[in-house]
Amino acid sequence: MIGYNSRETVQDATYDVQTQELNNPERSIETHVYRNGKIVATVRFDAPEDAGPDSLEEKMSQQHEEVCGKVREGTYELVFLWISRGIIAFESQDHFQALECFESVLAMEETHAEANAYLDKIQASLKQDAHGRRRVLEGYEKQIEALESSGRIMEASRKRAILNRICKAPQSSDQGPAVKKRAAEDRPAHVVRLKNSLSGLWVDLLPRLKQGMLPYIREELFPKIKQGIPSGISAEWLGRFKESLLPKIRDTLLPKIRENLFSKYVLVTFSTLLLTVLSGLIAADFQVKLDPAYHASLGKEYLEGNRISQARNLFYGVLRQNPESGEALDGFWQTFRKEGDFQKAGEMLEALLEADDSHPQLRFRLAEARRLSSRYAEAIPHYEEAVRRGFAEVPCKIGIGLCLVEQQNVAGAIDLWEDLIQRGSDDYRVDYCLGTAYQASGRLGRASVHYSRALQKRPESSRIYRALGDCLYGLHQQEKAEGLWKKAASLEAAAGAAERCPGPQGSAEDSTQGSLGRCFPFPLI
Repeated sequence: MIGYNSRETVQDATYDVQTQELNNPERSIETHVYRNGKIVATVRFDAPEDAGPDSLEEKMSQQHEEVCGKVREGTYELVFLWISRGIIAFESQDHFQALECFESVLAMEETHAEANAYLDKIQASLKQDAHGRRRVLEGYEKQIEALESSGRIMEASRKRAILNRICKAPQSSDQGPAVKKRAAEDRPAHVVRLKNSLSGLWVDLLPRLKQGMLPYIREELFPKIKQGIPSGISAEWLGRFKESLLPKIRDTLLPKIRENLFSKYVLVTFSTLLLTVLSGLIAADFQVKLDPAYHASLGKEYLEGNRISQARNLFYGVLRQNPESGEALDGFWQTFRKEGDFQKAGEMLEALLEADDSHPQLRFRLAEARRLSSRYAEAIPHYEEAVRRGFAEVPCKIGIGLCLVEQQNVAGAIDLWEDLIQRGSDDYRVDYCLGTAYQASGRLGRASVHYSRALQKRPESSRIYRALGDCLYGLHQQEKAEGLWKKAASLEAAAGAAERCPGPQGSAEDSTQGSLGRCFPFPLI
């Protein structure tokens, strides 16, 4: 068995491409694509029986190069991204979003095994979820109609194939003979017997009607009706009817009928009123359960009870409906702060931005997720975009500066923050950042000035007291430094917890820069 092996690097990922010839059970050429050791795609070519060794080797080389070219172009990085987003959406029970992600994968590679497997999972899940199935049907039908009207027939056909696979449409009323025959065979036995007996009765009765009843009606009954009094009804019987039966009907039977009808009317009216009230209560309860405010409050309860996954799903559902919900976004963010999984936070926020790219607060949170997962170069453009879309400038500029510090560009961070001060910013956090940056650069005098300004604006912060104490200690003002440290300790004792980053603390110089970039002690918003 011969083959080819290549390794490519795309962004931060390493791709291994392996192509080999298989002879069992049939001759074929198979290429596996691995991303960081995990298989993301398989390309297979079934060779014809009469293919010679030279042609197979040429095809194998050609297929290997084509796949490597797609890797270098970033095709399989997109496949990995769409698969990841689709899995997140599926786990969040957003079947519509998951379908669109896996559809994007199949548009690039129709036989992708993992995407097809998740389509089967979505199909099974939608069988139990009528509301989700209806949402998928309506959403895809609208997309198909829009694509067809704009002339994008191939995309519309692909979406219709996905829709037919996931949610099979009902059969049309114009059914063929085979379908009607199968429907007849599926009828219950008692329905079939009743139909056969009625058919037999009609076959037996029709000749009798033609031979006996119809001549009698035509020749005897109709002439007597025309004369005024049918046969068998005499004047004597008419007199008895008027004298005895009519009074009984009028005096006895009709009042009972009226009484019974009135009772039934009252009962029906009361039942209708009761059903209306119950329906209103059920609808109100259902509306409460669909209300984003109800979901957000329930998410808070779950968060307080440390039920992180349930809380996150509720907040995420609210954000899909209303990305402007600050309460839901704050709760959603807190679920990741508790676990520290900011990588996953970035993936889910990026999926939300695809649905609503206009909301600046989502953009800012995505930037924070990138920074806190040490992806500083990716975080900076998101901070800048958040400012362009109207988000508060100071938190974004602080975030950008923190990323620059982590990239060893302390001078760039200082310039950025000094510009905020010159333009009139009075935020204590900017002064604290400048104090820490100047301290990291060895300019302790300048650092102490900014620490002092920050302390004037926020005198309850033990963190700033400690930072200023560390700075003065470096300037050989030990007595003042010890006084500041004691003040910080008393504030921490009163608060019950120190306002410091978790973990062991080193010397002032060792901890200053790290605490600034990796564990900023104040909230940005």
